[in-house]
Amino acid sequence: LYHIALVHEENGVPVQLEDRHVNAELVPDFLAQDFSQTTPTAVLLAALPVDELEHTVEAVLPNLEQQRLLGIDALEPCLALHRRSWSRGQVVTIATLTYPASRYALYSRYKTSAKGTLTQ
Repeated sequence: LYHIALVHEENGVPVQLEDRHVNAELVPDFLAQDFSQTTPTAVLLAALPVDELEHTVEAVLPNLEQQRLLGIDALEPCLALHRRSWSRGQVVTIATLTYPASRYALYSRYKTSAKGTLTQ
């Protein structure tokens, strides 16, 4: 099992804290990547197809380490996105992506069928 923790920035401002575990058997070269040049998600998508995703979203207050890494105050609310990904029936990765509320908005748009169900 591999573990990484990364701070993603936009124009020098921290916008996401990524805390990720990766199944080392499925992606053995994962830690050999230069994550200053590519994202963990890009590496994973290039290595394996994603068959299934699970997302849970919650509002959280940051702990001391998250405050330090994201450059935010103790009472700045954050959005935590918990993601689990499968490929060919095996869990590939489990990640928690934490976003300062003042720097992020969650947006989704999906096509639906005539009956209002999600299309495949």
